[in-house]
Amino acid sequence: MIKRIINFLISERIKLQHYQQLYSNNYFWRTVQKQEVDFVEERNGLIYAYEFKWKKKPKDKIPVVFLREYNAFGNVVDRDNFRDFILQKDNF
Repeated sequence: MIKRIINFLISERIKLQHYQQLYSNNYFWRTVQKQEVDFVEERNGLIYAYEFKWKKKPKDKIPVVFLREYNAFGNVVDRDNFRDFILQKDNF
């Protein structure tokens, strides 16, 4: 179920990028140690990382290794703030 929700959110985000002509390179990131970031956007020289969780817990966050290595901004997308993600209202 959560994979379908993630796929939906990412496809809606990519549609938003297209309609608003937001030129972005989109990726996902994973290490050999199984650390991962579900969705990464690179636009205007900045990197934005998103982790998807249905029920957000206080410990849920973007891996610090990623944020430091790429000087990135990170946000956890959950059922309370997913609308902000698909409507381009980043909370960084």
